[in-house]
Amino acid sequence: MEIELKLLIAPEDVGAFRRHRLLKEFSCGKPVSQQLVSTYFDTPDLYLKQHQAALRVRKLGRSWIQTLKGGGRVDAGLHQRHEWECAVKGRQVELASLLPLVDEPAARLLLEAPGLAARLQEVFTTSFRRTAWMLRLPRGAEVELALDQGFVDSGERQTVISEIELELKSGEPGELFDFALALQEDIPVIGCNASKAECGFALRQPAGDMVPAEIWKSEPLVFDPHVSLIEGVQAIVRNCMTHVQRNEAGVVAEGARGYHPGSVECLHQMRVGLRRLQSCIAMFRRQVACPEPLRRQLAGVNKALGAARDWDVLAHETIHAIAHAFPEESQLEQLRQRAVVHARLQHRHAAAMIGSVAYSRLMLMLASWLQTLQTVAADGAAVQPGSLRRFGEEKIRSRQRKLLQRDPGRSKDNRISPAALHRLRIAVKKARYPAEFFVSCFPGKRMQRYLQGLTSLQDSLGRITDAASSTPMLLELAQRHGELEQAAGFIRGYMAAQMPCKEKQAAAVWKAFASLKLPTA
Repeated sequence: MEIELKLLIAPEDVGAFRRHRLLKEFSCGKPVSQQLVSTYFDTPDLYLKQHQAALRVRKLGRSWIQTLKGGGRVDAGLHQRHEWECAVKGRQVELASLLPLVDEPAARLLLEAPGLAARLQEVFTTSFRRTAWMLRLPRGAEVELALDQGFVDSGERQTVISEIELELKSGEPGELFDFALALQEDIPVIGCNASKAECGFALRQPAGDMVPAEIWKSEPLVFDPHVSLIEGVQAIVRNCMTHVQRNEAGVVAEGARGYHPGSVECLHQMRVGLRRLQSCIAMFRRQVACPEPLRRQLAGVNKALGAARDWDVLAHETIHAIAHAFPEESQLEQLRQRAVVHARLQHRHAAAMIGSVAYSRLMLMLASWLQTLQTVAADGAAVQPGSLRRFGEEKIRSRQRKLLQRDPGRSKDNRISPAALHRLRIAVKKARYPAEFFVSCFPGKRMQRYLQGLTSLQDSLGRITDAASSTPMLLELAQRHGELEQAAGFIRGYMAAQMPCKEKQAAAVWKAFASLKLPTA
């Protein structure tokens, strides 16, 4: 299992890095440099890539080494992957020599696919100069630090390689983050979740292609019945961070290549991941202590993404649906286009933030905190690890009780007060996240019905709050584009007329949810 932290460094900062005090302080000897040329292989339909694997042959001096990498995970730039390698006679792959070394079942099945060897072909190459230092960090970790400078070449396109890899040879992974954060105080390095192989495959995408970036939703959490509380916290935080970081590339790509409706879901999913992460931190606040600065910075990122998401909903859902229902109102489409312009601007702001050193530092600090997570109470006193399953059941019951206390009630005309709706939606969110986190602890279908009820209730309330939040944006559009004031007023009037119906629907969904039985572990 290879464990390494990858950091991007601008070529103009390499000189300062080579002279940096951290290299002088922790280096165990002189650096070693060598030129590395690697050829990556896959099938025409990218069979290996589809299974999150990469196969290469690298020339080291006069020797040739073939390597298979796959599996594992990436957390804030920390890559943990299976790796197998052996010597070969030349530039070609020799699967027969590699297969006996592969001891992971999924990887063996991958290599044993019928006819794989015959279908393999060169897909891209990497060529870079590697300068490596051996470091011994303060708490004893032994690390190989590699500075790689070169390029990836797909034949028709190239991209620059300028990165630092910190590979853990022994010790705790948390020391890698400590070193990166110390380095970042002087040099604007950025955590990188993409491997060289992923960069090479990205070059196969035609330049200027507007195919939406890959959208990642949260992966289900499955816990062993006897998992400890601290292990559960780490798993949930890691799951949330993965949800966030897998969508970063899509958000940044929108800012780089232009905004279009098909890719706004990356930003939406990233925001959902951030809310899940914030909910997890709040839920375990008495068991683990997340530093207040990190919580504030997370809230700031969520707020920035929220502004872009609000304009997306207005342009692509609210105005779009009403314009479709009233095609004779020609100004509605013009209004929608103006809203799209504002959404595009907010996406650019979000992309710039996600690509910044400040955001990278936040993710590195979160990952460092996760690596050294300790179960401490709010007052700093140590607490017993406890059972995650028991904690989950207690938390779900507590959140459900508070939710049911938010029975919105209705006036004589069956309308729910705005204040009651706001409180109810917050309570629904607080109940839904622990139910999703701990769903594997509850057997049977009752939990699935409970979650479905929460989802339906949140969606129903969301349609009301989306309408309410659109008012200031419509007023801004009307103020900036006076010729569209009538169209903005039409949208506001239509939504106001629809509000009683939406509130009645929400009341009906609430009634159905309130009748559900709470699942038990």
